[in-house]
Amino acid sequence: MAGAFFDGEAETSAAVEAGDDEEAARELIEYIYALPEGGFDSLDPVQQAMVLDSARTMPLMWNAPEPTPLTCDDLGKITAPVLVIHGAETLPLWQFASKAVADCIPDAGLSSITGVGHIGRWRLGTLS
Repeated sequence: MAGAFFDGEAETSAAVEAGDDEEAARELIEYIYALPEGGFDSLDPVQQAMVLDSARTMPLMWNAPEPTPLTCDDLGKITAPVLVIHGAETLPLWQFASKAVADCIPDAGLSSITGVGHIGRWRLGTLS
């Protein structure tokens, strides 16, 4: 499953390697939100501006060292009640990760928001 996710980032990787940070950001957003090619341009201008204002960070994110893994044992130490939420239309990888996190936290619930994907408010157009 993770392999399919990372295969979908080929265009983003190519743009980062070419030094085209804005194109890398556009490609990443289109992939994460399952937008068609050119779909970035259909987003609200406020959303586009926020992404493009941060585009210069793409090489930093793409080339960052591997993070320290967060284990189920680590999550199991959380004692507060937790609600893990994902968009029902998000990529299967994020749905799987949400369930795995909820399964590791003793007092966790899992829920999804119908009709939206990753960062659901973006797809609902209510971010601005």
